[in-house]
Amino acid sequence: MGEHRTHGVTERAPKEQTSPQTLRHPYRPVEATLESAAVRTHGANRDDAVKLSGSATEGEATKYADSGVRGAPPERVAAPHARMLVIDGPAGRRMPVSKRQQWSLPMSLPTDLKYTEEHEWLAERGDVVRVGVTPYAANALGDIVYVDLPEVGKQITAGEACGELESTKSVSDLYAPATGEVVAVNEAVVDDPSQINDDPFGEGWLLELRVSEYGKLLDAEQYAELTGE
Repeated sequence: MGEHRTHGVTERAPKEQTSPQTLRHPYRPVEATLESAAVRTHGANRDDAVKLSGSATEGEATKYADSGVRGAPPERVAAPHARMLVIDGPAGRRMPVSKRQQWSLPMSLPTDLKYTEEHEWLAERGDVVRVGVTPYAANALGDIVYVDLPEVGKQITAGEACGELESTKSVSDLYAPATGEVVAVNEAVVDDPSQINDDPFGEGWLLELRVSEYGKLLDAEQYAELTGE
């Protein structure tokens, strides 16, 4: 499987889907607007990540309006070319929200957690921290169908890719929020990745680390500012 780097980010095509349960939908709306957002992407062409405007059929406009998102629906984008990983900036606030769960930032952000610019959360448990992705990230990805987590006992380094999340519209690396040893992984989300969408702060946690050094962390207020809410 070929790969190359664009703007410092390793890009590669998504895995072939063989299970009927994990087939991508032919087209999914990706983003309403991203004019000021910085997007880290997988794929051969940055322009493939998001279409900022476009036309839609009357039926599509009705469905988009029913989703609760204001403004014209985005142009349909072929899912294999939508390599959105992380959206940074206030434009992300207009992103279509998963029908499973409506989250409101910052009201839904627990203040006892720490956050990262890669949209992960950390819960301290002594010298061990539990790690997951935020509702913002889960909504950006869409319906998650595949999770690849590091093995227990593996040493990971803050800021480096340590796993992968794949949804019906994008393939995204999971970045280590701290340096340390993986002491547990959530096998339940490996078996049922939809728990990440359903309960990202609870049953949808990903892994636990015994930390030796933290990367850059944010509190709830700083993370809310990052996402533009």
